[in-house]
Amino acid sequence: MSRIVIIGASRGPGYLLYNALKDAGRQVLGMARLPGEAGMLAVDAADPAAVISHIENDDQVIFCTRPELLSGLLKAGLKCRQLIAIGSTRIFTRFPDAKYQALREMETDLGQSDLPVTIIHPTMIYGAPGLNNVERIETVSRYSPWIPLPAGGRSKIQPVHAADVVSAIIACLDEAHDGETYVIAGEAPLEYREFVELTAAASGNPSRVISMPLGLVQALAFFTRYVPFVPSITSEEVQRLMEDKAFSNDKVISELGVTPRSFEVGLNSR
Repeated sequence: MSRIVIIGASRGPGYLLYNALKDAGRQVLGMARLPGEAGMLAVDAADPAAVISHIENDDQVIFCTRPELLSGLLKAGLKCRQLIAIGSTRIFTRFPDAKYQALREMETDLGQSDLPVTIIHPTMIYGAPGLNNVERIETVSRYSPWIPLPAGGRSKIQPVHAADVVSAIIACLDEAHDGETYVIAGEAPLEYREFVELTAAASGNPSRVISMPLGLVQALAFFTRYVPFVPSITSEEVQRLMEDKAFSNDKVISELGVTPRSFEVGLNSR
């Protein structure tokens, strides 16, 4: 059984995956700039030579950190038996930003590589250490009974629990999935309004969504960087609230055998 190397093992799905594989008795090496567990290796993925020095040709590598850093590893000559790259459905956005560009470049570089590659694009991930998507809403709800959203928060969102992403990654360790790209989302889409209000209620500080014009919400977001204890929100993040983020899980279910949980169930299993 080959060794599994996780790059970006200190947070998010990488952290859950590292512990799941250890508990299953698999030979696993976790790398992180700031290791979150004893036994992880302190290596910064921004240093391709340092990362590659710890990887052997027969390793299965799972990349769980910033996409531009994977591009750096590929250009530095990464060699392994299998590479699983965790991207993001941001790659499908109508409002391109720096992360979108990095994801596009990562996909291009992977396509030009001769490595056996599987790509997984999750939607917004929650339910693991180091993530702040749901946590930011919980924080705001502690200080405000109202949370403003553009267009009444009617756009769709489909958050996915980190444990379901981990299940998909483990399924992809079967090399039959080399060359495939998978999108994984929560069980079903829900409106941003419902997402926010369910999250706030689960935190014990229920808040209600109020509708505001996009420009006004962006103006309010600008000032979050100056308000103590309130998470900073960018204008670009507000703009992306205007687009639907709904995806099919058919391929993940049929080919990987993973059926993602609903957001309501996920909130109660964090």
